[in-house]
Amino acid sequence: MSSNGSTPPNLHEVTLLNDLIEHLGHNHFGHSLLYFYAPWAEQCRATDGVVTELAKMNGKCQFWRISAEDFPEVAAQYSIRAVPAFVLVGLGGNVEGRVDGVKPAELTKLVLSCSKPEPTAQSLDE
Repeated sequence: MSSNGSTPPNLHEVTLLNDLIEHLGHNHFGHSLLYFYAPWAEQCRATDGVVTELAKMNGKCQFWRISAEDFPEVAAQYSIRAVPAFVLVGLGGNVEGRVDGVKPAELTKLVLSCSKPEPTAQSLDE
């Protein structure tokens, strides 16, 4: 996935559907970014490096690479019509955001949105 061979521990390749279902059903990590791709698609290979770097930057979010062709039922569940596509899922499986296509700036903004701390009463008073 990564050009330097260093895959962050929060970046997972879905090989068994049950792994993803179990994670989303028992998600104690907070947010998960579902990255739908096709191995033959040049635009997905170009996006892989961006996803790896975002995973390294945000350890609070779990990143899941999902082959849209190998797992069509999951792709259909999230209305994936083209790759790459990214779906941000929060606790309880709620979809909190989406980016379709190669849009690194939008994807970065989406991922960073899930790492912002919740405002405290003190920060609201400032």
